[in-house]
Amino acid sequence: FVEVSPSLGSLGDLAAWEERWPHIALPLFHGGGPGPLKAPSLRIAASVSAFVGQASHGSKVPPDFKGRCPSLGWLASASEVLGNAEAEVAKVLQGDKASAAMVVDGVAYGHATGLLKSFEIAQDVLKKALGEVMPKECSGILLAAADEAFLEAEGLYEMEAGKKLSMEQLVDLYAQLSENGWLKTIIRPFRDEDMVAGCRLLLAKRPALCLLARPDLAVPPEIEAPEQDAAASPSQQQPHVPFGRLSQLPPS
Repeated sequence: FVEVSPSLGSLGDLAAWEERWPHIALPLFHGGGPGPLKAPSLRIAASVSAFVGQASHGSKVPPDFKGRCPSLGWLASASEVLGNAEAEVAKVLQGDKASAAMVVDGVAYGHATGLLKSFEIAQDVLKKALGEVMPKECSGILLAAADEAFLEAEGLYEMEAGKKLSMEQLVDLYAQLSENGWLKTIIRPFRDEDMVAGCRLLLAKRPALCLLARPDLAVPPEIEAPEQDAAASPSQQQPHVPFGRLSQLPPS
């Protein structure tokens, strides 16, 4: 299935493009290293919209287009916002005696107390940078890489050093991290064997989350490619996501 973009030839067409403008993301915290986040591939990233430049630097867009079309130079502006946030996160950790050692060569490896505090710091930094537009123009992404944190001998996940969780407890942790709505996407939330069962439990608590499996995971066809409404126009249909978007699980 190939999705065709709607027409963009006049001011009236911009409404259909509001959710289609690109976002860019940058990791603010990393797993592994000297930090408590066990999975080396784990990342806590911030994603910002193409409109974030207007919010942080003022708009160069004509009045009729404002809020509907990104300003010139939006990519540079968005990159600057994310780069400044990355540097500020490292600065916050270095100012905390307990977490100063978690920053190496400018890379933040998580607050000493783990995921919840790391998420709190990321959001606080972005709120200061973006102000009231932060909830609309910025969201969180967690590359959980939970398969790397799974302890085969014990059948448990160790996402944070010394804290071993069952699948159900990991679901509760994700629900807590996403409670205020900033975290919208979790990638590789469980090991392959737990993926469907874990995602069912998590989506029952947080149905708005987007959950992504690793690219080569063989997910059931009804999950990988949800049925499309043949009567819907291409712009109304949902695109096929080839790497296992698990937000549309069929009833168990």
